[in-house]
Amino acid sequence: MTNPLERILLADDDVEYRSAIANALFSYDVDLALNANEAIEKTKNNMYALIILDNNMEDGYGDSGIYAIEQIRRFDTKTPIFLHTADLTDYIKNSALRLGANDVFSKMISVRELKEKIKSCKTARLDHQSSLILRNTQLR
Repeated sequence: MTNPLERILLADDDVEYRSAIANALFSYDVDLALNANEAIEKTKNNMYALIILDNNMEDGYGDSGIYAIEQIRRFDTKTPIFLHTADLTDYIKNSALRLGANDVFSKMISVRELKEKIKSCKTARLDHQSSLILRNTQLR
């Protein structure tokens, strides 16, 4: 069974981009989704350390990464979500953050920067889990 702390969901309709990012993140188990609805369904049925969503996915329904964030946050408030987009605006960034994204960035991000963001997110999550365990131990 795959370790959920090493599993990332990457949702993007651009096959070449999705493949390049998945290959760059070879040290993780990367699960792929083609659109927002597929990402939502996969999140309902699997545990991930991180969800990375493209904002502009062509799925025939006009659903976007922002739509996926809103839907995912209805049943999963804990898993970190990153939104990336080719056309980053303040409106997109503010909307995504308001709905529960942990980070929003341009698709022009370097692989090194993306890996740093993932590592930072993972470290923050582990630190949070450790503090909860410590607090629960102290309460006993």
